[in-house]
Amino acid sequence: MINNQYMVSPQQSKTKPRPEDLIPQLLPAEQQVNATDFIDWLRENKLSPKWNATNKYRVDCKGKLICYVTLFPLSQAIWWQTISPDVYSNSWEIWINIHEHDCYANCDDSLRETAWKNVNICKNCKTCYHGIISRTICGKEFSRICHYGGGITIRCPDTKTLENAKKLLLMNKEAIVGAK
Repeated sequence: MINNQYMVSPQQSKTKPRPEDLIPQLLPAEQQVNATDFIDWLRENKLSPKWNATNKYRVDCKGKLICYVTLFPLSQAIWWQTISPDVYSNSWEIWINIHEHDCYANCDDSLRETAWKNVNICKNCKTCYHGIISRTICGKEFSRICHYGGGITIRCPDTKTLENAKKLLLMNKEAIVGAK
């Protein structure tokens, strides 16, 4: 039987654990520092992660999804059949939701490289219920972006990539706050 991380754990649905309480239990030591730093940064920027499903946290800004943070423990298999479980085991990721606006218009080279490298292109996994979208990201048009995957998916970021993910999220937040 496959454990599906998106199935709701009865225990977690009652306790709704904070991500920083699960990080030491689910991630290897080398990933814990960046994951904890990111959760702290979200809270400092008034983007509090809310428990959404087993080991998955939703982050909203003014009622709009800005990102998900997902923790993948070693013991859980992923439910996508098109991706190997060893890609996700013992890892974490940030799914940055891309709204219709191009809030990433002013990107430096480092930010552009991070965004373009991590655009989540459709892999025909057959789980998409939102459809495939096209967006301009840091000045480049992308088509066939997996809407289910959030648009930009950053897995186990190193320090530089994590700083760029934070910049992308701040740009997204500013666009949402400034939208009328």
